[in-house]
Amino acid sequence: MSARGDQVSSRTGHADQTQARVGVAGGPIQNLVREVRGLGLMIGIEMKHKVAPYMKALQEKRIIALNAGMTVMRLLPPLVIAYEQIDHLVDVLTDVLTAEQNDE
Repeated sequence: MSARGDQVSSRTGHADQTQARVGVAGGPIQNLVREVRGLGLMIGIEMKHKVAPYMKALQEKRIIALNAGMTVMRLLPPLVIAYEQIDHLVDVLTDVLTAEQNDE
């Protein structure tokens, strides 16, 4: 495998960890998230409520996410994303979801 292939493979392995971290059972957002699914770096987070308020809050924090229907957030980072950026995404996402949960 080429060095580039190794990097992509490594990133997709980290994506699996990211999916697990976002949907971790017993975490602070478990009662908001219905399911975390994905393939490689493509991650869909199905929420129990509409995602519009979360999307707006993520945009304000400079995180680009797309909705895929009324209750699914879609994350499609580039293959060249750094581990630190993935960690930052998960941290911001957790902060946004936790803040919205506390507002309810």
